[in-house]
Amino acid sequence: MSSNTPIPCFICLIELTNVEGSTNQPHDGVEFTSYGHYGSTFFDPIDGSALAINVCDACLADREGLIGLYQRRVTRITEDLDLLTNQERHELLRRNG
Repeated sequence: MSSNTPIPCFICLIELTNVEGSTNQPHDGVEFTSYGHYGSTFFDPIDGSALAINVCDACLADREGLIGLYQRRVTRITEDLDLLTNQERHELLRRNG
C-alpha cells in the first residue's frame, strides 16, 4: 500500500482519500492505532510496532450506539523537573495527574 493511499475502511472496505500532504489521514474517516493490548492473542507486540485501521464516517455513524466515548486526559508539564525540590515535584505531579 503506498503512503499516498490510506488504508481502506475496516468495515465496508471503501477506498478512502488522504488529507492532502499526509500519510493515512483519511478524509471522511478516522484512523485507529494500537500498540498492542495485553490479553490479545492477535496483536500484542513488544517491539514498538503498531496496528492501524481506518473506519469511514458513514460506518461510524451507522454504529454510533456501539462507540464508547471518553475524555482523554492530557498532562503537560512545562517546568524543568530537575530544578524543583522533591516536594515541589510531588505537588506539580499531583496537580497535573
